[in-house]
Order: sequence, then structure tokens, then C-alpha cells
Amino acid sequence: MKNKYFAALLFITLFIARAGFSETKTIRTGYFNYDDHYFFGSSEKDAKGGYCYDYLIEVSNYADWKYEYVYGDWTTLFEMFKNHELDILTDVSYDEERASMFLFPEQTMGSEDYYLFILPTNKSISPEKINDLDGKIIGTNQEFIYTKYLEKWVKDNKINCSIVYYSDEEKYYDDFKKGKLDLIVDIDLNNTYDWIPMYKIGSSDFYIAVSDTRPDLFDDLNKALQIIYSEKPFYNAELHSKHFSNIMRLKLLNDEEKEWVDTHAALKIGCLKDFLPFCAMDSATGEAIGLLPVIMKRIFEEYDITDKLKLQYIFYTTEKMGVNALEANEIDAFFPANESNWDAEMNDWFQTPAIAYAAEKLIYRGIFDTDKIQQIGIITSTPDENYANSVFPASEIITYDSYEAAFKSVINGSVDSVLANGYKTQYYLKTGSNTKLKVYDDLKQNIGYSIIFTKNNDTLFHMINRGLKMLDPNFIESNINYYAAQVFRYTEDDFWNEHKRLVSILAIIFLFLIGSLFYTSHKLRNYSNYDELTHLFSERNLKKYLKDAIRHAEENEDYFCIIIAAISGFNTYVNTYGNECGDEILKYVSKIFIRGINKDDMIFRYKKDKIFIILNNKLDVAENVAIRIAKQIESEVFIYRDNEINLTMSTGISAYADGAVAKVMIEEAENELNM
Repeated sequence: MKNKYFAALLFITLFIARAGFSETKTIRTGYFNYDDHYFFGSSEKDAKGGYCYDYLIEVSNYADWKYEYVYGDWTTLFEMFKNHELDILTDVSYDEERASMFLFPEQTMGSEDYYLFILPTNKSISPEKINDLDGKIIGTNQEFIYTKYLEKWVKDNKINCSIVYYSDEEKYYDDFKKGKLDLIVDIDLNNTYDWIPMYKIGSSDFYIAVSDTRPDLFDDLNKALQIIYSEKPFYNAELHSKHFSNIMRLKLLNDEEKEWVDTHAALKIGCLKDFLPFCAMDSATGEAIGLLPVIMKRIFEEYDITDKLKLQYIFYTTEKMGVNALEANEIDAFFPANESNWDAEMNDWFQTPAIAYAAEKLIYRGIFDTDKIQQIGIITSTPDENYANSVFPASEIITYDSYEAAFKSVINGSVDSVLANGYKTQYYLKTGSNTKLKVYDDLKQNIGYSIIFTKNNDTLFHMINRGLKMLDPNFIESNINYYAAQVFRYTEDDFWNEHKRLVSILAIIFLFLIGSLFYTSHKLRNYSNYDELTHLFSERNLKKYLKDAIRHAEENEDYFCIIIAAISGFNTYVNTYGNECGDEILKYVSKIFIRGINKDDMIFRYKKDKIFIILNNKLDVAENVAIRIAKQIESEVFIYRDNEINLTMSTGISAYADGAVAKVMIEEAENELNM
């Protein structure tokens, strides 16, 4: 009953708060260019974003404010604010002096720590020896509140140094870069430069401050913030994670971490052999692919240890094998493990927060009834067992070596259901008799995948855990999407694995091939991503995959090319022999192209009569591939209804370069094709 009263009271409070706003008001606010993470877009024409910008927009959604932006550095804008030339200003820290001039709401925008920074070339100062600061020159911006923290910190620590006060931000930073200052004070959230944070001197909350001449805006702001934080109690934390995940002090290795790097030749990470999009072994190269190697590479780059420490991946077919290797100290870390504090405590592990999440699906046949789910099948190559035990504690767990075996058991009734990763489920349930199965996707809890370490490897755990905090969530999501596309590709290996039992029946090889081709054709038609005629990817998703390839190349400093191929005189053949001939030519040429490219390349039917390839290689390789396939087509005679047709191909190629745009790459390839 109390909960009902509380809910009613909260509803009435929010209703009154929303009702308190009147007409739209135009608000003059400062838009400072101190750091792109606070604001970016320094003119009316520029797209805008950043921590403070997002915060202002969120407030305007509830306060019905319209902003007039005044551009400049924070110091100049702060002077304007003091002179009542601005209505509000963001990123204003609180102290008693400022409280006498401005109005501060109850809710903070966030908090920031203040550090003394040195240049990377300065070897005369050690964080362990505070006396190194005696005789040094420290710069500070006198308009920033951290100046007061600096003065107190210097006094409390009895440091005999000189403090130089600045009011010009540009000169402040310029003098530091030129070596006129030994140290400067700045905010740890600023990661624009390669400075090294040495000493923390203080911290404070910051706010949207309101001019004392605008109490009406102060009322609007408090009402808006009341609604925001009642609906989004973790709004500040979410905004901080979005804009400030990669702050400067996170990149600094401590002495223990430096020693770990110096005393190890490689960081050995165990991972599952076949668990895309998260991790897998490339069957062609034996190298690690998927999200895990991408993020580990990025973490090493952020710490600047790529040349000092090798990343070595050891592959396991089951999670249990990987965990056993970890406990035997054969590897330094293992991924993926089910994110669970309980599991970590019971097994005496260190565990990172989940790197990524996947929606778990329950696969069943017939009518679903949770009361009748007595048995749940899991695949041993996945980290699903602990998840199954936590979500379905009363069910018996049955293990299977493969998705195929697990789904077959559901079909024949030997197990009630199977718990499966959502990425894999989309692929397997579209094949064969698996189409008879159904999916229950209303499981309330997604599974999170973490990296685990033994408790005797705490230094490495803290280093990697901090490194994960530096990663942009968009970077992680885009790479998951990129590698998820590989899960859904239907390859030649998939075909033979699916039909390997029939291969042994030599007496019916011919019938087996005919039936398999028909079955595969039927299967591919069920894939919305595939073209029904050629069995290539359809043009529908071409631009999405091309943009993903560009994003992947940008983030990993990788390369790729696109090839557009056209059959010379194609329309003449269609006009002479009919549309059916055109279809047969396209199917014939498509098969040659499929055999001529690698497994990781992507090939599409393009504009009905052309072929489009995303080739994961450099320009010279792409040119050789195009020439080789064209020569093969020209060397063979295509026969249609006793008519011999000599086909020739023309191609256009565009190679990825920094700043590439999908539309421009396509235009470049088409222009070369039409030359």
C-alpha cells in the first residue's frame, strides 16, 4: 500500500513540475572551446555535441528553453557571465565567492579532479618525490577554481615553488609547451594533450550556474533537473561514460604495471576458438579475430606498449578448458566468462565488467510452457552454463558439443529446450529442420562477457580493467556489428559441414550433389541478405557493409578495396538470346568470382547485371585478383543452348584511403569501370 502512495506522490510531483513551465524562453549561454569533450562545433554553422551541450539539450527538453550561443574561451565567457551578459554558464564550480554572485541548483552537472601535469620530456619530477617541486615554476589560470586548490595544496605540503598566474588561456598553454613552466594545473577530463598527470591537488563538483538577475530561469532549471534525475537517476554517469571514458590519467601506467610489462615477453590471453563476433581463430591464418583482439590492440595503443609487449592468443574449444588453463597459470587471462560477481567470488577470480552483452534465446518446439521446461541444453563451447544455472536453477543442464546436436535433440524431444547466443541463433534456425523450432526471447537478463584473471595477477587485471574504461562504446558496438556479419555468411565450409554424413555414401554421390544444391538454393532464398539468382549478397545491404568496412579500417588503420565488375556486351546477349540467357550468364560468372576471392571478402550482385566486391586487401592485390578472374572468364567458353559465347569482363577499382566516403569510393570504381 505504501508503494502505491509513493508512486502517486511521485506522479503528482512530476506533473506539477512539468506544469510549472510556461512559454519558450531564449537563453544566452556560453559555448566555450576549451575541449571538444565539453563542447564541439565552434560556430553557428557547425554540428554540435559534447558533455555540456548534451546536458543543455536535456534541460531544454523539460524547461522549454531555446539557446542563443555566445562563443569564446571559458575565461572570457566567465567574465561576461559576471557582468550579466549571459543568462547561464555551464561547467562552473562552486565556492562561497561564486555563490554570492550566481545561483547554483541543487543538482550537479558532474565532478572533476585537478592535477599537476608535466610534459613527457620532463624527467626531473617523480610522483613519489614531492620535494622535486621545490624551485619549480607552476602555472595556473587565475579564473579557474583549481587555483585555490593549488595554493592550499602547495601550502599544506610546504613546497617552495613559484606560482605564475594567467588570465589568457592560449598563452597559458603555449608557455607550458615552450618549457617556460615546469608544471601546470588542469582537469583530468581533458585528454587532448599527451601530458602526464603527476599529483592530484583537489576535486570539485560543477554546475549550470544562473545569473542572479534571472531567478525565473533558476526556477525553471531546478524543476527540469528534478524531472531529469527522477526519470534518469544515473544520467550524469551515463553522460560521463559517453564523453570522458578516455581521460589522461587512465593512460598512465603505475610502477607495478610498468614492471609487469618489462618482465613479460607476451600477454597470453585464452579465448574460445569459434565464438564470433566476440572471438575466434581465423581458419586461414590462425590469427585471432573478433571483438577481443580489436579492443586489446586499442588498449595497448592507448598505453603505448605495443612495441614492448606481445599479444599472444591461445584458443580453446570450451570455456572449461580455458578456465583450467588459467588456473594452471598457462595463460594470463581468459575470455569470455559469464559476468557474475558470484562466480568470480566462488572461483577466486578477478573479473572485468562485461565488455559486451548478448541476448540469450531459449530454443524450443511446440507450445512453450516455463513450468514444463525441466531440461535445458547448452553448448560446451559457450560460457552459458553459469547463466543457465542462475536463470533456471531448478532445471537439469544437458551439454552438447555443437549447436547442430543441441537443436536436433530439441526436435526429437530428448531435451525440452536449448539456451543459445542470439547471434548464433539467427544463423542456425534458418537451416534445415531447425526451421521447425521456435524462439523464446523474453528472458529478462542478457549475458555479459568478461575477461577473467587469477587473484595472483592483480597488476595485470587493474591495467586491463582501466584500459577497458578508455574505450568508446561506439567503437565496441561498431566492431561487434562488423564481425557479426561474418557469423551470417554461408560459406563453402558451412555447406560441407552440414552434409558431411552424406558424403560417406559413395553410391549416391550424384543424387547427394543434386539434392544438396537444391537444398542450399532453398536455404539461401530464406536469407534476406542473399540474391536468389546468384547466391551472392544482395545490393540491399551493400552500403551498410561498405560503411562498416570503412569504419573498421579507420579504427584499426587497416585497408581494403572495392571492385565493380561488368560483363561486356551483356545487354546484347539478353537482346539476342533472351532474359534467361542473361540469368545463366550471371550465375556462371558469379560462381567464378566466388571461387576467386577469399572467405573474408564480401561479394554482392550490383545493379542487376554487375558484381561488387569488398576485398580485404591492398590495391595491388585487388588489381591482380580482378585481372586473374577476368582472364579465367575469357579463357572459357560459355555455352547457352548450343550457342558458344565468349565472355569478357571490365572492372573498376577503388582503394580505401583516410577520410574515405562510401559514395565517393563507389563513384571512383564506376568511373574507372566506364573508362
